[in-house]
Amino acid sequence: MPRTSPLAGEHVLITGGSSGIGLALAISLVRRNANVTLVARDASRLKAAAATLRELDCRKRGVDPWVCTRVADVTDAKQVNWGKELERGRERGKRSRFLFSLFLSQPD
Repeated sequence: MPRTSPLAGEHVLITGGSSGIGLALAISLVRRNANVTLVARDASRLKAAAATLRELDCRKRGVDPWVCTRVADVTDAKQVNWGKELERGRERGKRSRFLFSLFLSQPD
């Protein structure tokens, strides 16, 4: 009998989820049957990241991950309503969690 991940059915919102550490975290979570929302600034990179997640071997295991994307700059408070994002995730998962995976650089 397959072992169930404690993250199965959970919703995790990942900032910086279109590449790098954020995408690596998303891949790991989806492989553990979690639902994810990726937040980043670049729509085309988000779309590619979501496609990557949906094409993982999850379907072979009978799992169809829920992957959502949200284009936003998390450094701008007007662009992100964290309460609304949590509620949206709760509709799909047992619980919502945040993983902030972003790098802030200072202009020269």
